[in-house]
Amino acid sequence: MTTDVPATMGIEFDTQLVTTSQGSVKAQIWDTAGQERFARVLLPTYFRKARGVFLVFDMTNPESLKSIEARWMGQIDDHADAASPLFRILVANKSDLASAASAPTLVAGEVLALKHGMAFVAASAKTGENVQAAFEQLLDGVARVKTQPSAGANKAGVSLKSQKIGQQSTGCC
Repeated sequence: MTTDVPATMGIEFDTQLVTTSQGSVKAQIWDTAGQERFARVLLPTYFRKARGVFLVFDMTNPESLKSIEARWMGQIDDHADAASPLFRILVANKSDLASAASAPTLVAGEVLALKHGMAFVAASAKTGENVQAAFEQLLDGVARVKTQPSAGANKAGVSLKSQKIGQQSTGCC
């Protein structure tokens, strides 16, 4: 696996055909890299047909977690379609850099996920650790929400326990 992946500049978009237990699913992935300048203009476009969302924070930077709750949760709530709730996963990125210093931010992320009924995963975009697992959990959660629309975005029986940081995935999709 390569670790020489450049940072997202602007917005990146990709479509993947993913095989799940529910059959084949066309997954469209939009990556804004957290750039607020795109939020006001493009969020309505992103969420028009969205059924799931990753909220990603840097576990080595407590301010990035604060931004999730202060800015992004409200943006998502403002633009989400109540008839088709969004399945949400809070992702603590940079688990490859986990240390005692980042542990309080990781715990705060788990608390935030529980508070908002979101699933939680600790992952590393650099190493691929838990990336595949996060996508599989998102697709599974979206499928369950779709079959139980009155249950609410993440009230469909999804485990909110985090993945073990030491688990390795097979890479990104």
